[in-house]
Amino acid sequence: GLAEIPGLLDDVPAVWSEARRVVLPANSHKEWVYFLNSGSQIEVNCSVEPGTGLTNPLRITIAQAGKVGFTQWSEEPSVHGTGAVRQSINSSDDYYVTVSNLRDQDTTVTLDFRISAVLYNTSGAEYACSPSPGSSGCTYRLPILGENVAVLSSGLKQVELSYGPRWIVYFVGS
Repeated sequence: GLAEIPGLLDDVPAVWSEARRVVLPANSHKEWVYFLNSGSQIEVNCSVEPGTGLTNPLRITIAQAGKVGFTQWSEEPSVHGTGAVRQSINSSDDYYVTVSNLRDQDTTVTLDFRISAVLYNTSGAEYACSPSPGSSGCTYRLPILGENVAVLSSGLKQVELSYGPRWIVYFVGS
């Protein structure tokens, strides 16, 4: 928990890689969503398994959320078939990475994601918690007065955030 919105750590990006092997049915697509802060970068390398010649290429696109449909994504960085696409992030937002199979047959592709993310500077946090898998989680009690900010970051597939009402709200608000 922090008393104000933290700044970004421009000079110390967190870098990680993910490898995915995906079977794409004919005329379909698969997508992944990442929230990235301004100053981050994402690169996706794609290769098609041998024996699946490309008569119609795959399309890999990185696009900011809020774009309407794949037609507007055509202006975004993309690659057809085997290759790499990279994008520098100018605005903090959700970004979609999509791979589209424009073929009339199933295709197996290998995708290598490399993400260099600019993270928030949480060194001045009043409270920090790192729950371990299987633990009951963390509890942060917000002060009654003042603004508070929480930065959630997790390598877990699912994060549950909940809150409860305060009794003082019922007395003051009634």
